[in-house]
Amino acid sequence: MKPCNYYVAVAIAVSCCGGTLALGFESETDTIDRVVRDWTARRAQYPIVQYLVEGEVTVPKGALNGISDMLNMGGGASEASPSEDSPPEDATYSSSRTYLIDFKQGLVRREHDEMIWEANLRVFNRTMVVTVFDGVSVKSYEPKSENTRTHYDIVKNTPEYNFREGARMYPDPHDSPIFYAHGVPLLTSDIVNDIGASVSSSMLRVRRKRDDIVDLRAGTDEMYSEFQVDLARDSAIVAASFVISGDTTWDVAIEYSRLDGAWLPKSWRTNNFGRDGTPTLTGRFDVKTIDTNIDENVSPSQFQLVPSKNEVVLTNEGHFRVGANGDLVRFDPRAPPSSGFPWTICVLAVGGGLLIAASLFVMRRNKASG
Repeated sequence: MKPCNYYVAVAIAVSCCGGTLALGFESETDTIDRVVRDWTARRAQYPIVQYLVEGEVTVPKGALNGISDMLNMGGGASEASPSEDSPPEDATYSSSRTYLIDFKQGLVRREHDEMIWEANLRVFNRTMVVTVFDGVSVKSYEPKSENTRTHYDIVKNTPEYNFREGARMYPDPHDSPIFYAHGVPLLTSDIVNDIGASVSSSMLRVRRKRDDIVDLRAGTDEMYSEFQVDLARDSAIVAASFVISGDTTWDVAIEYSRLDGAWLPKSWRTNNFGRDGTPTLTGRFDVKTIDTNIDENVSPSQFQLVPSKNEVVLTNEGHFRVGANGDLVRFDPRAPPSSGFPWTICVLAVGGGLLIAASLFVMRRNKASG
């Protein structure tokens, strides 16, 4: 007769095997439902978060040739010949971004500091932009003091604030891990919509599953997002890509660490690709700070932009300058200043004098020849 311990061991083995089989044969619907529940919990765990991210972006030689080509074809002021690469050599620059996100109310503040390629001048210039969604509309601010140019001066009447209606806050692949970590898979082309919308199981389908890793797809056959999800880390998105007509336009790979009981991103790398599949941008970013203990009554002013005196604001109605009392005074940016030296009168006077002098000269010459 076999000892009781033998039957106990067999029972435990069968039980464990049965549990493994049950997990291994979890239906696709159950897997997707599980992921959606985890993402919903991630969004609810921290109602307000703030991230500071720093890194580097590399633009390979010739990766931006298409921009210069478009300028040349359109008669733009590009100084590049068709045979010149844009940029002429690999370029690497630092980049930082700060996000303050209120998931409960759907409010966002984003600050970007990086470089842009100005194809007409064939140079990189640093740009700093603050974009907010205040619960009503998307507004942006480009402070002139932070957007200096070494190759030209910014025109005086260039708007610093863009308050035009209908503006959108487009997602940036370099920032996508921040949203992925909090249950926002960025399924549309507007961050505001993504934060405000809930993800349903019907939006996702399983492409492949192996152990705790599941590949999910969302979108159409022509245009879709793919996510590699780690079920063992509360359905953290560890990799993602966006595909159009079979071509990957960008991808991201994310490394996580455990912070206060939650799996949150600590670093990531990103790639943007051209139509031929060659990289146009590669990035590597590290999370410098994550603040998840923000008072839920955070001041609404954090998500608002308030122009100061004499700053220029662009709206759907035109250009406005901020008055002494904070009121907006409309003006024509093409018109000359209303005060100061009367250049128009001076030009007319000089022109008239030259015309009279030329007429007298012709009359005298005709008289002398007669």
